[in-house]
Amino acid sequence: SSDGGNTAFAIVADAQGPLVQGATDTDTNDMIEIGYHLLAWSVQHGRLCMETRVKVSVGAITSAALNIGFNDDVLEDSNTLPVELSGTTFTSNSATWIGVVFDPDATNDDFHAFWVDDDADTTTAIADLRMTGVAPVLNQWFGVEIELSANPPATVAEGEAGTAGGAVVATITVIQESTGIRATKRFTTSIDRNALLTPHIAFENHGAVAHTVEIDYIY
Repeated sequence: SSDGGNTAFAIVADAQGPLVQGATDTDTNDMIEIGYHLLAWSVQHGRLCMETRVKVSVGAITSAALNIGFNDDVLEDSNTLPVELSGTTFTSNSATWIGVVFDPDATNDDFHAFWVDDDADTTTAIADLRMTGVAPVLNQWFGVEIELSANPPATVAEGEAGTAGGAVVATITVIQESTGIRATKRFTTSIDRNALLTPHIAFENHGAVAHTVEIDYIY
């Protein structure tokens, strides 16, 4: 999906092979996004993982906001990002979401981990959510890995998935490929085990600058 005047994500040819590419115009707060067409995954079904490689190839990092994670909406339909960060204050626009946020409006221009469950934002301190020293670099690839698993509740019999209890544990890694720097965070979250989710990548222009975003793969 994309706001009017933008170029929605689509497959393009590249010397490395096929990429998925999208672009905004110069309108502030314009958004482009990509997600699976069904809410088809949950931690209830077992270990849930997502890996991707993304690059902002045109524009300015100082006006590029990104969300990469698991969302409870297939697409936000050109509304705002699932999660935004201004100063040290997060604003969530999804009922359930978990992943990484980069927002140039933040006090610290690093990636931050974040999650929201049933419209309740995590109360984890922002200093603990911050991926210190790891941020996107213009025209350089960065990688994101998100792994969700569930600690089984004590009442579940062997071989059964269970329907309650068992906190969702998230391990989130961001790799800044241009420097080799990486950061990993691990949290016991409040995400429901049975929440149905889709992989989701969204980009929003936070300035009057046209941007191009490329995705090497989503696994």
